[in-house]
Amino acid sequence: PQDGLVDGLLRDGLWCAEGDRHMGDCAELAADKFGFSRAEQDDAAVATFARARRAEASGAVAREIAPIEVPLAGGSSSTSAGGGSAPAPAAEKRDPAANGSSGGGGSGGVVLVDRDEPLGRLDEQKLRSLRPYFRRDGSGTITAGNASPLTDGAAAVVLVSARLAAERGLPVLAAVRASADANGPAEWLSTAPSKAAPLALKRAGGLRPADVDFWEVNEAFMVVDLVNRRLLGLEGCGAELWAAAGARGGGEGGGAGGAAGEGGAGEAPPPGAPALSRVNAHGGAVALGHAIGASGAVLVGRLVNVL
Repeated sequence: PQDGLVDGLLRDGLWCAEGDRHMGDCAELAADKFGFSRAEQDDAAVATFARARRAEASGAVAREIAPIEVPLAGGSSSTSAGGGSAPAPAAEKRDPAANGSSGGGGSGGVVLVDRDEPLGRLDEQKLRSLRPYFRRDGSGTITAGNASPLTDGAAAVVLVSARLAAERGLPVLAAVRASADANGPAEWLSTAPSKAAPLALKRAGGLRPADVDFWEVNEAFMVVDLVNRRLLGLEGCGAELWAAAGARGGGEGGGAGGAAGEGGAGEAPPPGAPALSRVNAHGGAVALGHAIGASGAVLVGRLVNVL
């Protein structure tokens, strides 16, 4: 273009073409309209990190990750997968001789990336002290801490008809009962899930939001999660999961058992324990990252795992 280079990721992935503004500006509109404060968004961001860390520590999300070995150049033994000067919690160094890898042509070995790196980087005090990014006149509430980080990622979903699955004896992980699209004014993209979900529920046999066990909402910004919880009547839901977990004796594996594991029947969460939630039960994009272009498949895969 005549005015210089354009950041393709920003223009194609994060910019509202109709309103000619960053989607973060649109998210600020939602925070204004629905009255979500900076503190509420920060609290929710810390909570989504807590759920993600809990799920990782329990092993509930291990099946979602395909480990990748990254070769290290010779002499770069202090480099980590997280880009810092010390090994990140998500990385494990390995001797190339142990697995036949050449180490990328050097003697630095390889780094095994088998966890989501952002989870090891949370500094809650710093998160709460960050300056608003999109509005800098004192009225902004959205920061780099309560918005999703841009991360690399990929996901794959194999979708087949019930007939083909039966003919070939394919293992079925989940069935899609209904789907729906919805739109509205471009600047109100933050509320789009609350418009599409009721349509999908109606097509699935007239279900209500309360009939759904678990929800995945893309946390492009923390306020998106908060707004759609409110619009769909999902605020505060999840406390009953502690009772369910206690009734099962803790439980392990997927679904509520994988996300839970403490507390007795009818009890509140133990002091200091991250709250369970029917929405983004294993944490969302604010904690795990937003791999633009892959997020839809990521959400489907994560929801199947939670269930």
